[in-house]
Amino acid sequence: MRLIIVKDADELSGLVARELVDHIEHHPASNVCLPTGGTVTQTYARFCELVRDAEIPVLGIRFFGMDEYVPLHRDDPHSFYRYLHLNVYEKLGIAPGHTAQPSADAPDLAAACRDYTKLVADAGGFDLTLLGVGTDGHIAFNMPAAALHLDTHPEDLSEETRQANARFFDRLEDVPHQAITIGIGMILASKRIVFAASGASKAPVLRRFLSNRLYDPQLPVSALWLHADTTLVLDVAAASELDADVIAALQSRE
Repeated sequence: MRLIIVKDADELSGLVARELVDHIEHHPASNVCLPTGGTVTQTYARFCELVRDAEIPVLGIRFFGMDEYVPLHRDDPHSFYRYLHLNVYEKLGIAPGHTAQPSADAPDLAAACRDYTKLVADAGGFDLTLLGVGTDGHIAFNMPAAALHLDTHPEDLSEETRQANARFFDRLEDVPHQAITIGIGMILASKRIVFAASGASKAPVLRRFLSNRLYDPQLPVSALWLHADTTLVLDVAAASELDADVIAALQSRE
């Protein structure tokens, strides 16, 4: 695990976009797992600009969505697939056959979860996963719990998470209470992880995570200590509660 600290959210977006572009340039036939949300919207805009301006081929990349609200259909305006379509796939001309998303509107959610886990495994797993973190420490939609799922599964969303996502809906009451998400095992099986966090609201959870080399399922992001190739990109505000010795130790790692 290595740490990069940048000035602000704008610089963070540019750096993470460049990380994505570099991966695609060096691995033109690979599987990339993408999240959604406010943190990555600007990153995706910069990423698409870089790809178009440099005419980088993306036809060999297969994009996997990280999670989906239950019971939204992929074409619902609030679905995560729709978000990725508008912010990435449509802009780059990615064919539907090169994208995948959990089927959150399936009549049998357990079967849909098994199908998505198998789809990812049959494709060879994720070569690169882009991650963010919730203020409670969740990654993807793996919520704090006594034990964490390894594979794709339905997850009940905490009220804190629903309130954080309410800005994307007309009313809090419209925010779904459940999602399908990839599991911790699928995240850790990714060959490379790029983790990005911005803003002072993320500082407390990042302090809990990075101040102790400890895996705690009540802090799902701490599972990243078990991963061999994770790059953390934080802006100054997100890193504001980290001790100097913690920063120095992480920045010294290759």
